[in-house]
Amino acid sequence: MITASAPEAAPPDEDQTREVSIDDLIVGRPLVFPVNDTRGRLLLAAGQELTGSAKRRLKSLGVHRVCAHAADSMIQNLNQVELRSASSLASHDEISAKLDHVVEQGLFQIQNSGPAVRDRVRQHGATSFDRELQKDVSELRSETQAELSNLVKEALQGRNDTGGAVAQMAAQFLAQSTEDTDCVLSVVLEAAKKPDLADHALKMAVLAMAIGIEMGLDEDNSRRLCVTGLVCDWGMYKLPDELLNADRILSVGDHLQIQKHSQYTAEILDRTTGLPSQTAVIAYQVHERPNGRGYPKQRTSERINICSRILNVADTYTALTSPRAWRPALTPYAAMETILRMARTRDVDPDVTRSLLKVMSLFPIGSLVALNDGSVAQVIRRNGNQYDRPIIEVVQTADGSPVPLESRVAVDLMVSPLEVVQAIATPGSEEETWCEPYVLIQRSLR
Repeated sequence: MITASAPEAAPPDEDQTREVSIDDLIVGRPLVFPVNDTRGRLLLAAGQELTGSAKRRLKSLGVHRVCAHAADSMIQNLNQVELRSASSLASHDEISAKLDHVVEQGLFQIQNSGPAVRDRVRQHGATSFDRELQKDVSELRSETQAELSNLVKEALQGRNDTGGAVAQMAAQFLAQSTEDTDCVLSVVLEAAKKPDLADHALKMAVLAMAIGIEMGLDEDNSRRLCVTGLVCDWGMYKLPDELLNADRILSVGDHLQIQKHSQYTAEILDRTTGLPSQTAVIAYQVHERPNGRGYPKQRTSERINICSRILNVADTYTALTSPRAWRPALTPYAAMETILRMARTRDVDPDVTRSLLKVMSLFPIGSLVALNDGSVAQVIRRNGNQYDRPIIEVVQTADGSPVPLESRVAVDLMVSPLEVVQAIATPGSEEETWCEPYVLIQRSLR
């Protein structure tokens, strides 16, 4: 980690030393000058090569602002660089034309080259989650979100070899999903304390992979689906913060600006190595809709990659169940209800929506429901085509007494006299609840 060959630095000029975000230090270069915290304590020595892991370690210790010399600051370094003009780079139009050619020539379709992953997914029936697996998935979720945030920042700084690291993330979640898909979804889709783009990407990617597995994809295509979900919104990081963090209903102009992120993403992925084939074209079409009302090219179902259609449904569910500055999150049931309505108008793919139901049930995994005996339960597993009869654990008895975690028992509503009578918002949340009896939603499935 220490680079002995780094030149000996002259004493720092105080006029050139400034307080900056730790993210403004450039990874992979030996530090010209020492880096101190805002109280003057030494954090990193001169000559030490700054790594991504070192940044993450400092952040874990609560260090987010440091005092660094201008020579080590990304902002100062970038201000001194003459950036290539648009004419010297592949333009958005050129990259779009390349991806459009793939679509128009019908080269975007995927086929399985191996057995369906679904055939080796373990079925657990009416059993509770393994607590050790829950812990492992939770740790992987936290690690992945942190690493994903760093990778996209490094990609925006010009690093082009991030694809392999993303593919490794997908492989880890695929392995855990074959062990217990319900458990993985329960952990990954849990509401984040501070939802951000990395949190959204991970939820969308893992949910899309679960849908793809349900639809019979093989290992390569399941992994490709997850990888694309992790990277398909990287272009969002190029949009202005005031737009991403807007605390108002977005205008038509705002939406048009946000739509540009598909092309920004295509630009980033075009130069990124280590990604599975077709990742760029799948990402490019994620926001297309089967009825032709999507973007960037308003294509319809037959001209949209199936992986893109799967990701579109997963993206929609994830967005609906996440809070925005101008609206609270929907309950999982309300989100499912909304997607079912969208399937009627082909704003999302109906076949993919059916698979979403098989994966999550009508009362999605992790959500709370009231039962006909007055008790409250949490949905822990789907139950095949029995969308309204998932597998649950009672968390509160009819008299309002909480059921301790270690005392909870999995109940299969397909064989139990208990029935769901209402979807419930998560306590302490501001989730908007359902407003239509679910029997009406069931009719839309026929």
